[in-house]
Amino acid sequence: MTAPRLATSRPAILTGRVGQGGENRIHDAALVQALLGLKRAKGGRMYLRDNHVTGKYDRPTAEALMQFRLDHGDKNVKGPLARTGPVFNKLAQGQALAVLEGTATPYKLATLAEPGEAKGEAAKLLSANRKAALHETMKAFISDWGIALDVEIKVATDNLPPRTSKFIIDFESLPLVAHFTPRNLWVHNGRALSSVSNNTQFQVRTKVLYEAVAADLKTRCVDAFGITDPVDVKIQNGLKDDLACVVRTDLEGVEALAQFLLAEGRKKGFTLAVRFLENYLKADGTAIELGLGESPEFDLGRNGAAENVERFGEQNLLSPDPSNPAFSAVDDISKKLDVTVTRFEDHWKYDLDFSATGIWRFFEAGIDEPDATISAFLATGRSSVTSTGDFLLQREGDRISVAGAITHIWSDVDGYNFNAGALFRPESQILERHKKAKPFKWEVRWEEGILGELQIENAFSPNATRRWIRFETNPISM
Repeated sequence: MTAPRLATSRPAILTGRVGQGGENRIHDAALVQALLGLKRAKGGRMYLRDNHVTGKYDRPTAEALMQFRLDHGDKNVKGPLARTGPVFNKLAQGQALAVLEGTATPYKLATLAEPGEAKGEAAKLLSANRKAALHETMKAFISDWGIALDVEIKVATDNLPPRTSKFIIDFESLPLVAHFTPRNLWVHNGRALSSVSNNTQFQVRTKVLYEAVAADLKTRCVDAFGITDPVDVKIQNGLKDDLACVVRTDLEGVEALAQFLLAEGRKKGFTLAVRFLENYLKADGTAIELGLGESPEFDLGRNGAAENVERFGEQNLLSPDPSNPAFSAVDDISKKLDVTVTRFEDHWKYDLDFSATGIWRFFEAGIDEPDATISAFLATGRSSVTSTGDFLLQREGDRISVAGAITHIWSDVDGYNFNAGALFRPESQILERHKKAKPFKWEVRWEEGILGELQIENAFSPNATRRWIRFETNPISM
């Protein structure tokens, strides 16, 4: 960051010469005019009446400067006033003024060397490193500009996509913005120095200085806080308050949120949720294949599989409707004497969903006991159990024996990626955009065998029915 170029009276230095034959830059001329308006000649009158500050080296300024130089023994009054030296030191003595290059707005230099502490509830969300970076940024600004600042940290809400969960806003993983206000700033209005008490007043009284300070602060924040991502840059440039800058980006907030979730998950015993989130944050897309017996958190998948098995037993084998793939096979073996063996395949899908609000209530309640269902939901998100069955049917008289195998696959087609609309979806997109996380495929696969026997009643009458004599399942692989 390049420091602003100032003409100052502390230390006494101009950026160019002022006077006949000098460069007479606007800021140098303005500083000389302001100082002449504060110095009294013999008899008590000011060297430059009416504190005439325009930034132009005009006749009143030339006459006032000539008189001052004569009164203070300048031996080279025919030449321009040097950038620094004993004569300019005398003119600047006892004063603390500065003028930004290209402007004609002198202001009073601050006496405070150290910036104050960041204020605001959101300040506690800044990490120690970020607080240190903000402190150093403000310290460097004060040193370069001579303008002291107060700062308040707030959560950014402008120009941001809507969040899907109240939890995210409560946690405040949104960008954090520093809002700056000059402290005890006095600005020259062309005739006198007057106090600036708020940013609106600052902007109205000296727009050019206000805009220069605002732009400089934003640039310093970009350097100090690494604001380079296009979305972060858009937020930075879209802030309604000009004297403000982003001091914690989306990414930092979301990374803090991810670590919070991991810590909470470990504390509550959410083994599966922690494992999945850790794998996601590795950002290498490594797939996870799990065995059903690996965790009690898989009761959720088992329940979905049990629902599918029940559908095979009831809707495929016991009473299929004509649109069901099993209908013709079961109907043929039940009613056609020449059909004693047949087989069919079919599949059922059981969708698993959850309420983001419900899960967050669990966190808010401060429940410390492990809850396998919550852990599974947080790990798998929206998912499904697809069960594919292959059955062999054999009839002897009025009975049909059923033998088969069902393969269950519990997964999410899109993998672990925080489905659109799911909990933490906006935050996951931020992590992925910064290559701090990557979706991965996960799958739980197991098989179970089916053995059963159906009793056919009134097979050839319009009122034909079937009932299960037995229907058993047993695991083949877990």
